[in-house]
This record gives sequence, C-alpha cells and structure tokens, in this order.
Amino acid sequence: MTHLKGKKSKNVYFQQLPMLIPVSYQGSQNCTSESVFRVFERANRYIEEKQINEQLLSVIVFDEIGLAELSPHNPLKVLHSELEVDTCRHGFVGLSNWRLDASKMNRALYLACPDPDENDLQSTASAILQAEILRNNQVARPDDKIIQGLVATYHSLYELMNNDRKYESYFGLRDYYAMMKSIVHDLVVPQHGKDLYESIRRHLKANFDGTWDASEYMWETFCEHIGQHNFIGRYKSVSKFDQILDQCLSTRTLQYLILIHKNKTLINYLEQHIRSKYTTYKFRSLIGSSLSGDLFDGRTYTERYNYKVLMDVILYVETNVTLVMRRMGHLYDNLYDLFNQNFAFSAQKKFCRIALGDLYHPRCSVNDTFYCIVFVQEADLPKCDPPFLNRFEKHVIDMKSLVHSYHWSVQLKLIEWIKSLLPTDCNEHFPLFQHLFVDYSDNYICTLVLEAFEQLSISVDDENDTDTNAALVYCQDKLIETSSLDFPLILSLKTNNNDNNVPLLIDKYYIKHESLLFSSLLKSTFKQTQIPNRVIYTYTQIYDSIAYGKYESKIEEIKLNAFKTELEFTKRIKSHYKSKEEKLRLLLIRVDYHEDHNHILLIKHILLNEHVPNSNRNVWLIFHLQRNILNQTTNDILFNGWSPIMIDDLNKSQLISKNTFFESSYISLIRQPDCELTDCLFDDMIPRCLGKFNYQVTHRKLQTKINDRRSELINSFMNDKNKDSRTETLRSIVHNQLPILIEKFGLSQDLLRLNDWRRDLLTNPTIIGACRSVLDAINIIVSSFYDKCFLLLFAHLEKYSFIDTYQFISSQDNQATRQGLRSIWDQCLILILKEIDVTVIQRDLDNISFTFDLHLPCAKTEYKIIRKIREIISQDIHNNNDDDFDDETIMAKAMEHWRNKSFYRCLDNFQLIENNCDIFKHYYHDQIILALEEAKIYQLSSEFAEYLLMTNTHRSVSNQLQHLLVDNEELFELLRIFEIATELIDEKKLMNDFKQQTIQGDSIFETSQENSELYTLVLAKEKQFYLIPPKQTIQRQDDYEFECEGDPWIETCLMNLIELLVSKAVIEDIKNIEKLSKTYGLIEQGVFGLKHYTCKNLEKLRSFSSLMRCIKTLLSEDSCSMAFQNACRYAGFAG
Repeated sequence: MTHLKGKKSKNVYFQQLPMLIPVSYQGSQNCTSESVFRVFERANRYIEEKQINEQLLSVIVFDEIGLAELSPHNPLKVLHSELEVDTCRHGFVGLSNWRLDASKMNRALYLACPDPDENDLQSTASAILQAEILRNNQVARPDDKIIQGLVATYHSLYELMNNDRKYESYFGLRDYYAMMKSIVHDLVVPQHGKDLYESIRRHLKANFDGTWDASEYMWETFCEHIGQHNFIGRYKSVSKFDQILDQCLSTRTLQYLILIHKNKTLINYLEQHIRSKYTTYKFRSLIGSSLSGDLFDGRTYTERYNYKVLMDVILYVETNVTLVMRRMGHLYDNLYDLFNQNFAFSAQKKFCRIALGDLYHPRCSVNDTFYCIVFVQEADLPKCDPPFLNRFEKHVIDMKSLVHSYHWSVQLKLIEWIKSLLPTDCNEHFPLFQHLFVDYSDNYICTLVLEAFEQLSISVDDENDTDTNAALVYCQDKLIETSSLDFPLILSLKTNNNDNNVPLLIDKYYIKHESLLFSSLLKSTFKQTQIPNRVIYTYTQIYDSIAYGKYESKIEEIKLNAFKTELEFTKRIKSHYKSKEEKLRLLLIRVDYHEDHNHILLIKHILLNEHVPNSNRNVWLIFHLQRNILNQTTNDILFNGWSPIMIDDLNKSQLISKNTFFESSYISLIRQPDCELTDCLFDDMIPRCLGKFNYQVTHRKLQTKINDRRSELINSFMNDKNKDSRTETLRSIVHNQLPILIEKFGLSQDLLRLNDWRRDLLTNPTIIGACRSVLDAINIIVSSFYDKCFLLLFAHLEKYSFIDTYQFISSQDNQATRQGLRSIWDQCLILILKEIDVTVIQRDLDNISFTFDLHLPCAKTEYKIIRKIREIISQDIHNNNDDDFDDETIMAKAMEHWRNKSFYRCLDNFQLIENNCDIFKHYYHDQIILALEEAKIYQLSSEFAEYLLMTNTHRSVSNQLQHLLVDNEELFELLRIFEIATELIDEKKLMNDFKQQTIQGDSIFETSQENSELYTLVLAKEKQFYLIPPKQTIQRQDDYEFECEGDPWIETCLMNLIELLVSKAVIEDIKNIEKLSKTYGLIEQGVFGLKHYTCKNLEKLRSFSSLMRCIKTLLSEDSCSMAFQNACRYAGFAG
C-alpha cells in the first residue's frame, strides 16, 4: 500500500490508480459494532474531503478481525451491509489467524497464507543467518549442517503437531524464528570457552517448553540428523527452570515470558523470588480487576477500565520495569505489537503501537530493559489463542528447582510438627491446619523456611542439626503468631499424654499473643518512625466496630466492599500517602476474607505498586475470618514481606485465662469471669429455651392459648429485670436456683457424660458448623450448658406448675391467703429441687404435659396420689362384705389415707389446706380441673364444676373430698350430664338460672308468693333443707322438707336442669329433633345411674322423650320437629 500513491507513485502503472489512504482498526475481543461503524465513517470523511482535488480510495485495514469475531458484542454484523458490492465505497483488508464464518468470507476475496514447507523454513533460516552476519561484520560462515539440522528438526515437530490435535498450534513460526535468531547469534558471534551444542540445547528448551516439553523431542531429532547420537543424554542441567528464568531476566533480550502454574501460591512465591533477586529493575504488576464496577455483567470489562489499564502499560513500557500481568486475557489482543518485539527504531529508540481503543493506536517508546512476564494457569491454556502463545517463551513453574533440598527437608520436618499437634481422635475434617494457623498452606511453609534461612544466615551447603533446629524454632514462632485460640485449646487435650512440650507451647502462645493484642500492637506501632507492613487475621466480624481508643485520630478505616472500581480503590490508597493531615498515619483496609477473597490478589498488587518507601505512613490489611468455613477458602495468596498475625478478637483487652484450657469440667469453665451467667445471657436464654418446649394439652382448643402464654411468660421474665433488685420475682428465683442446680452437676459430671468441654468444642457438629470464632464456640458451649440446666430446671417448674401458680399467688389481694399460698409454694419448691434428678438432662425434656389455671404447685402429683387412694378404697370395698363397712366408714378411711399420703403432708403448713377454707378452695379448684381432664370433659368449664360442687358451704371438707376420693365415677357422670346439657343450653345461662335459685333462708316461708319456674332450695335455722317446686305458692314449711343422700344443692341443680330442658325456650328453639332426642336420652340415662341422687321430675323428662319417639315413628323426619313443638304448645309445655 505504500507504493500506491496515485500520481506520486514511482511506477507508471501505479500512477494511473487512485491514491490509497489506509484507515487502521485493531480488532479485539472487546470491540463493539459501534466502533466498527465509526471506522467506516472515518473512511467516508477522507473521500468527502479530498475527492475534489485528487482521486482517492480509503482502505480499511482490519487487523485481527478473527479476534473481533469472538467479541460478545458481535461487532462484525456491520460488515454485512458495508461490504455489499453495490454500495461499498472503500477498499477493505481483513487480517486473521483463522477463517471467519461464511457470511463474512463471501463478501471479500479470501487469500490464505500456506503453511511453510521445509524449503521455506530453510530460506527463512538463511535470511536470518545472512542478517546476523552483516550485523556483526563476520566473514566466516557457520556449519550448514547445524542450520539444516535445526530446520529439519522444526519441520519434524510441525508434522507431529499436525498429526496430534492435542498439541496443534501450541508452538508456531514465531517460536521457530526466535530459536533461529538465538542460535544463529551464538553461531556467528564467537562464544569463547562455551560449548556450542550446550547453547543449542538451551535455546531449544527456551523456545519449545511448556506443559508439553517439545525440546526433548527436538534435541533427539537434531542429534540424529547431525549424526551425534551420543549427545542425546547430555546437557540436561541446562533445562532447569531456575537457569532459564535467570537467563531471561538477566539478558532481557529474548522473547517475553509466559509462566504456567497449577496453583496461585506458586506465583506468589515466584513473584517474591523475582522481587528479591532481581532488584536492579523495578517490579510492577497488573491484575485483572474483579470489582463489580469494572465489569458489565460480571464477565466483560468496561471500556473505561480497559483504557486505564492500557495507559498504565504505556507508562510502564517506557521505563526499566519488569511488568507482571495476570488475568488480563481481554487486553492481550491490544498488546500484540508489543509482544511481537518487532519494534520500529527511530533515533536509536524502540517503538511499538498499542491499541488504545479501537481507532487510536499511539506510538509508544519501549525501554531497552523493559521486560514482560505473563502468568497463565494451566487449566486456562486451552482457552488461549495460538497467536498469543506463539509470541512468548513458555515454561511451567518448577518450585523444586528454585528451592534447595535442605529447605525441603526443613519444610517436611515443620509440616510433620504441625501434624503432630492435631488430635487423632476427633473428626478427620476438623480441626484442620488452618484452624491452628489461619494462613497455613504448603507454599507458605516453604516461604517461611526460606525466610528463616535468610534471617538466620544459614548456609544451604552445610546441613547440620543446630541450624535445622534454629530454623524450625524460628518458623514455629512465626506460625504461633498466626495461631488462633484453637492452638492452646487443641494442645490442652494433649496434656494427658505427658508431653512436656505442650505447656511450653501454650506458654509461648500466651507470651506472644499478649503483646499482639490490638491495643498493645497499636501502642508499639505508633512509637516507630516507620510503620511496618502487616496483615491481621481476626475472627472479629466485618460488621463489628473496632475500638481504637486514643489512637482513633491516627487511623483511617475503609472496607473493601465499599469500592466498586480498581481506579477508585487506587486513588484512595494514593490519597492516604499524600494526605496533608499529619496525624493520620495508618490506613486499615477491612476485608471479608470469604466474601471478597477474589479481590485479595488485586488489592495486594495495588498496595505493592502504590507503596511509598520511607514514608511514615502505611497500610494494614485486616482479614475477617469465620472459623466454621475456613476449610472452604484456600490460602493461595502470600503476602511476602508482610508480618501476618492472628488476633481472635480485636476489641478484647486481655486473653482468656490460660488456666481455662487446663480444666476440662464444665463447672470450672463457667466459673471463669467471661462465662458467668449475666443478665444478657439470661435474656437470650429465655426465649430460646421456651421455644424448645412442646407443651401437650388435653384438648386442641387450648393450643392457641399455649403460644399466647409463652409470649406472656417471656415478657414477664424480661419486665422482671427492670424491677427493684430487692423485690423477689420469678426471674430472680429462677436465676438464683440455676447455680444451685449447677453445683449438683459437679457431683454427677461423669454420670451426665459432661466430661470434657474442650473435646465437645471440637466434636460437636452444631458448634463446628455454626461458630465463627473460638470465642463464639466457647460462648455457644457455655450457653448450651446453661440451656441444659435451665431446661431441666424450667421443665421441673412447669411439670409441677410452679410458674403459673406463682403468678396466680402474686395476684391475690387477700394478704393472709397470699401468704398462706406462698408458704406452700416455697416449701414445695425446696422439696422438688432437693429431689430433682440431674440425669434427666441427657433425656428429652421438650414434651411437657400442661394444665392451665392451677392455683397450687404439685397439684398433678397430688391428683395421682388421689387416684391411688381411690384404687385402695375400691379394693377395700371389694374385699370387705361387712355390713358395718358403710359410706361413713369408707370415707373416714379415705380421709385417713389422704392425710397420710397427700403430697402436701410433708409441708409444715399442711393443716392449712384442711382447716383454712380459703386455702382449701384453691386446693379443691385444682383437683376439680384435673378431674375434668381425667373424665375428658372439655365443654364444661372448671368454674361451673367448682360452682356446682362448692356452692353448698355447709358441706364439710370430708364431704367435698368424697367426690374425689370415693365417688369419682358418680362425679364424672354428674359433670358429664351437665356437659351434655350445654349442647342445648348455654353454660352461662345455666349458671345464671341456678344462681337465682341458690340456697335461701327460711324467711321465705313468711311470704305467700308463688315460686319461680325452677326448684328452690331452702336451708332452715335447724340446718334442715326444704325444696319448693316450681310455680307453687309457698304455704306450710313442713310440706317441703327435703331429704337427699348426696348434696341437696346438686340434686336441686339436676332437677332444675330437667325443667330447663323441657322449657318452652329450649323446645321452641330446637331445629333438629334427633339432637334433642339424643340429649334427653343421655341425660335420662345418666341421672338414672346416679347412686346418691334421685330427681323427682325425671318422669317429666321421660314423658317428653316418649312423645318424641312416637312422633318420630309416625311422621317423616322433616315434619317431626314442628309436630313435637305443636304438641308441646297444645299441652302448655307440661310433662
């Protein structure tokens, strides 16, 4: 194109053709359709501006068009319309290393450069040789046999690669050219005292190495070609990685390097090796950003970010820098001219072009000593383009060649020492090396050993035990600085093995970490003129605030997750070093080690690049770890030259007591100041433990009340905290009883299998999986122990109804009654806790049988005793046929059993229950509730049952207990009758109607009024009962005398119940005669079966029941109800 200048061309024929104006475009995997379209617009402007004066033709030169085809933006779709023959106004040349798809190929003439044959290779070699001879003014020509052998060797390799797709395109012509240039230079320029064949072997290794070492094959082929078979086994030492690396970085004239690695830690070590050994040249690194603001969709980098990185490359290229690049695959296309090293020369300076965007390709100066190294992970090699790979020497990083055997032996001994620290009888996956030393990795251990040799000036040539032990002690000390509290915890389990080193190691841990407490560290740091580099690992969480104390004005704190772009972060680092605020000396960068792990490599290199030597300011990294997921993150980034330390809690001013780890018992653990039962711990425990209980109630309608009660109970415990400490509350009682209960565990620790809290800390799956730090784990295991104690205590308090009864007693207004009930409550509590079985802690405490509205503790236990008394009495009645064994005798015996067997008999104030009517009412109330539960009577309230059984105050305690101790079956049937009646009559109405007819005085006989619609019970002064029938005018008193074997009041209520059942209100309201008939029948049957009660009006109920049966027999189901109601109306609702 340089010859086609229109009329200015030297060739006559070319003068007849248009002048060509090249418009260059650099294709890459980042280009877009908009940028391609702008290239055509630019070409159009050339034509429009100059076609008036002369004939011009703009030619678009699209370099690396094949890479553009790989762009996710699909930029080549613009070519479909622009390259149509009818509309195209430009010339177009596309350069690619591979074929494009047919839609592009069909729009242009396709010219393919054929693969070179052996003659082409020979011609190239001859040209390179001739150029080298002229450059060095040499007359003598080297042996042609060597050149021909090298040509034949490469051609053989080329054919091998074409036949095996595994190695296809791994090496290319650029590798051949580089090899030829190097070998020809050594052939032409005299190499005094050097072996020519050794040089050839070295250059073969340099240019044909990598994951596939083709130099071995080429050397054998070359030796066979020149007839020197005895050379095949020679010169193996020249192929060592350390020698190749030294050759490249020392001469800096060969191809740039691609170093291939299997894991990232190899790169970290190699970078440090290069930094420390080749100090003549500055070291800079560029790492592909992983920050969200530099990416479009998590994969594609923004144009702004690419521009920034390329500008950095241009700046570095102009200086004597060793530039390391990683994760920059998206920009390597833009740097092909730099990687080619086919520089343009002007004024004795080298220049190359870097594609800074799609249309702008500035000419950049290249320093003579600039050198570039690209790190590529082995797994990513298949994704790399062959043109990219062919521009570099390729070598696999070999650590063994960089590290002396003496170093390896010390490293193995150090790893064995670390292995010996781990327990052998715990989970094989926990604890791991990382739990002992948080930054552990095999490569870090290797680096640590090398550091020890350097710091202690140990020679690798003189291996002896003294130096080995010194190096091991140095490394152990450094490792202990990065150890967490797991270190003394795990070691303390080995104290039983009589290992004398264990106490010494634990002492060493405490000595070191007491000086590494964050407050102490800041104090010692700010006394220094220059702040050292430091990496702090901690279990303090990233959302926790850090207390800096008096050093707050000297410290800035930032969090990595607050930055969205690399540029933003880099500016922040620069601003720290340039800040005019003299007090600010330290910048802390807080990093969530697990969430932001992908960014750590990037920030490491930014900090290294931006570090200002000799400054009184510095930057520290704080890595926030989580103990439970340490095994999920690999420590593959080494901070060589930075002092790593581990501080479990940045806000702690002192370590947990060393003696804590030497005591295995839980009791000893909770006696430590940090493990005491504080109000805060108690507050957390209440809702957590109460949520674990599964309260079992007798009927599902009570389930909703359970949740309400649980919430009220939690609020009650929380509110009690705010009361005067001198006031006794349920909270204070429980809080005070817990330590007493815990002391019992101390006597039963072996029985309870609570042998060693340290081992539980390392084997409990919940703690392993949930705790973010060792201190968290200790807190959890302490909380768990307190939870067990609380659950045991609370389960017993709930089992014996202490909680609800305490709240009930506290609500009583009558002081005498309250004091009496409270004295019973206190004595019951002492009695129950004295006999508590601590082994129950190992069993399921979750299920609690619960009864609402009890007034006295241990009422359920009392009811069980009452049931046993019933069985005894029942057996006595069955075995005794004596006529003298009447009801009175039976009841006297039952009362004797009650007084001797009652749960409350052990109390000092047991007589209160029998002799104090108010206290007895509460006792009897509880037993009635439990009797309802036993009889499975759920539709009748305890209030109604209590009203029915206790309204007659003239009944003695013995009479009332008779229902429970002897006549329980009759009691159940009696209560069941009233429960059945509630199907037709509401319970409240029943109670209200009964209350209106309650026991009257004999003054009623002094009036001659008509009685109500129900029976009225009258008690005369001489304690004689009288019963006045319904709707009867009261006359002579003697006409109504009432005798009853049972309770007259209960029999009156039964008769009134029958009156209500056959009343107009009930019958008129009925819609289902079957329901009415069934209810009448069940009540009739129930009353008839009562032993002590005979209802005078039972025949009235039977007559109504008989009428219903007749109607149901004669009429259809639909008309029965109406017929029955009409019949009752006709008869005036009289039975």
